[in-house]
Amino acid sequence: MRRRACYEDEGIVLIAIITLAAITLSIGSIFTLFSQAKHPDALALALAIASVPLGWLTLHTLAAFHYAHLYYTSGGPKGEDPKDAGGLAFPSTDEPIGWDFLYYSFVVGMTAQVSDVQVLTTPMRRLTLAHGVVSFFYNTVILALAVSLVAGQTS
Repeated sequence: MRRRACYEDEGIVLIAIITLAAITLSIGSIFTLFSQAKHPDALALALAIASVPLGWLTLHTLAAFHYAHLYYTSGGPKGEDPKDAGGLAFPSTDEPIGWDFLYYSFVVGMTAQVSDVQVLTTPMRRLTLAHGVVSFFYNTVILALAVSLVAGQTS
């Protein structure tokens, strides 16, 4: 986990671009589908609906990878300290694995808050804040879209 997390992070800018693209495509596909057709094609409807949870999964999975990268990056200026930067304290866990980062990411994504994991560094707090804010707005848009679709079906 450590080796993979250290070398396979694409950077926050690329992660943000991929995440925003996934979110935009998933929400945009729903809006486009329902604004153009009174009776949408079954395949197009299924793909549009499937894109919403897939966009949601993409957002939190990419965030988990970035949390792992930030955690396992060497500390100190320019990586001079061979010790991990850390930044998260997982209870009863000496060496966090991928599931720990997925757990943390999905908890932040579902609740816009942290649970039993402590955030210990400013870079990790910054990432957690950004993730929580993006998740909050994504979840809000999805909820508003669902209410709008239900209201449109009843009228």
